[in-house]
Amino acid sequence: MSKQDSSLKDWQKNELAKSLARFPERKEGSAATADERLSG
Repeated sequence: MSKQDSSLKDWQKNELAKSLARFPERKEGSAATADERLSG
């Protein structure tokens, strides 16, 4: 399960980086923003 968890974390980091690249002004609370975008 740990291998799956690490790949999921990598994917989330990737998604976060992509969203930050698109919205650099949203750096503060970026994790919450990414979560909101992922949950729809």
